[in-house]
Amino acid sequence: MKSRTSFFNVTVFKKNITRFAPVWALYSVFLLMLMVLLAVDNESFYFASNIASSIGLFAIVNFSYAPLCAQLLFGDLYNSRMCNALHAMPLRREDWFCTNVVTGLLLSLIPNTAFAMLCLPLAGDLLIIPFLWLAAVALQYLFFFGTAALASYCVGNRFAMALVYIILNGFSIIAYWLVETMYSPLMYGVIIREDVFFTLSPVVKMVSFMDEYLMVEKQGGYAFARWYFGEGWGYLGICAAIGIGLLALALIAYRKRNLECAGDFIAIKWLSPIFLTLYTLCGGACFHGFCSLFIGEENYIFLILGFVIGFFTGRMLLDRTVRIFRKKTFLGFGAFMLAFSLSFIAVKVDLFGITRWVPKTSRVTGVAISTGGNYYGNNRTAPFTNTDQIEDILLIHKHGIENRYEGSDGEADVRLFITYYMKDGSERKREYYINHDTDAGRLLKTYMSSPEMVLGEIYTQGWKVEHIEVPEAEIKITDPAEIQSLLDAIIADAKAGNMGQDWNYTDDADYQFWLEAECELPSDIRTWRSIRASSDCAHLITWFESHGIYADAWEKYRETENPKK
Repeated sequence: MKSRTSFFNVTVFKKNITRFAPVWALYSVFLLMLMVLLAVDNESFYFASNIASSIGLFAIVNFSYAPLCAQLLFGDLYNSRMCNALHAMPLRREDWFCTNVVTGLLLSLIPNTAFAMLCLPLAGDLLIIPFLWLAAVALQYLFFFGTAALASYCVGNRFAMALVYIILNGFSIIAYWLVETMYSPLMYGVIIREDVFFTLSPVVKMVSFMDEYLMVEKQGGYAFARWYFGEGWGYLGICAAIGIGLLALALIAYRKRNLECAGDFIAIKWLSPIFLTLYTLCGGACFHGFCSLFIGEENYIFLILGFVIGFFTGRMLLDRTVRIFRKKTFLGFGAFMLAFSLSFIAVKVDLFGITRWVPKTSRVTGVAISTGGNYYGNNRTAPFTNTDQIEDILLIHKHGIENRYEGSDGEADVRLFITYYMKDGSERKREYYINHDTDAGRLLKTYMSSPEMVLGEIYTQGWKVEHIEVPEAEIKITDPAEIQSLLDAIIADAKAGNMGQDWNYTDDADYQFWLEAECELPSDIRTWRSIRASSDCAHLITWFESHGIYADAWEKYRETENPKK
């Protein structure tokens, strides 16, 4: 009679739980200590808030705990005697795999569930917070355990597993450093978006979402508390789905794995050149960064030395011997350096058109600009969406490409930042120096003085302004009618080109000052908008005079405290 197919073995599961009891027991003790620390304020609101804030930090915990569990559960693969003995038992590989995976997930889920249940009495009315914390931490762990499982089945020893796991999770950061250090100086005007690279490094991204999972707030004094989801949950869901996919890949790798490779560095031979390349790049970046940190200067020779160290030590790891200094190894390193040099040359000559890229108007939904001499703080710059406006900024963009000023030298003194919002949902950023005394510079002045630039969402979104201050002159306008008439005067000066939000466009004024507008957003959040003004603002000055606030304090400020640059 044919035996039934099984994907789970209770005996193996029980053996795993008892065998690795010290691991999940120590993890449980850690959670208990954490609960004591989080409850130090002895108030349910603060306890729930502390739990919500700890989700980001638990990415680091799961990043470390998941590979530890994977190494313990899949450790038989790294010892040839144990590997052959266990696989001689009448159990299918799918049986071993699924049992170990379930065990690995429960090594985290059971202690975390117990922690969440113990937190319920301390959370007061916010009982949902511990359960949401449990869901977030479980999703984090699922990704890291999936990554660790795949790394475990692709290698043949524990050190290799740890190294591959770290490279899989951290290579995007190394790649960002390489691009920013090596290639970015060759791409004039191109701003490398670090968020793209950080998104590909889940541990960094999850930690950066510290307050984007749950936010517990008080409203109306101490009346009650409320909570809401942050945007980190979508990213967590994607990572968890990727973790499940990685577990599926790990099963495929396990089914095709040759048991005789126990002890080898890489179990799947065709992955060896991929590992060697990534390891060499990481070695070069780390050595270059280390030397630059202590010597105090960046030199490409450190990068090349790092590549040498990385390639040859990687070859030693793969071959499990130090006797690798032969012709084949040197030819391999030469091929690596040739490929790296060709990529360097390709970027230098702009083979892929990255530096000379100018978007088509039809592909742009909006464009935002700012300069190095304009003060925004946390101000959001409203994007220009009109076709004519976009085309004008494209002309300025083309001028920046064709006239490569390298910095402020008395001529090229406007540092312009451009952000394009594309119809495909992406963003493209560029940075150029623009001579303010050229046609492009004068065209830029009209946009630096536009209502969209001066008032931002106050103008485009109709944000409500609570009051406007001129701090230096101790002037504060609170009457709604006067605020609106003042905004009308600001808009009139902006349209007349008198409020360029950059020092280079206001330096010739007799005096300069700031206005601070406090705004109330539709979500009941308050924010400030800083507005630069000067004696060139005829409508604004007339408004001050007509409202009788051109007083002694203002005159004193004009004469003695003028912050003119």
